[in-house]
Amino acid sequence: VPNTYPCRRPPAETLREGRGIRRLRPMGYQPVSRCEGPRVEDIDELLQEFLVESHELLDTLDESFVLLEENPSDSVALGSIFRVMHTIKGTCGFLGFNNLEGLAHKAENLLSLLRDGSLSLSTAMTDALLATVDRIRRFLDVIEATQHDEGVETADLDARLVALAEG
Repeated sequence: VPNTYPCRRPPAETLREGRGIRRLRPMGYQPVSRCEGPRVEDIDELLQEFLVESHELLDTLDESFVLLEENPSDSVALGSIFRVMHTIKGTCGFLGFNNLEGLAHKAENLLSLLRDGSLSLSTAMTDALLATVDRIRRFLDVIEATQHDEGVETADLDARLVALAEG
């Protein structure tokens, strides 16, 4: 039976035997001296899946933006764009790509306000969202090359997205 408690002690029953306490452990338990993280191969595979999925998701946005341009109140198109940003943001948070996560979060906030009707889509918003998609693609290229999300400037776009969300 493999050790099913790699990062914490298993629940243990205790029995008093004379002066000491004896812990009963599950059969096959192997003590672990330290928490072992994921294997490098697993990280590489997860990163590759993230990159491929993110590129595929971004490719689907072209049609959504065309629909949104034709009908700025198209809730299906807005929802589609929102879900892509939400997915990328969440995965970046999980993988520790904080810079890309921050950008996607700001775009998601703007899209949320558009979706719930608090704001109406403007040309400036569409431009900022399209610029966000381009910047995310740049981030993905950097991540693929370096396995980090540093070196892509977002301050200008962050400020635009926040200003647009504030109305």
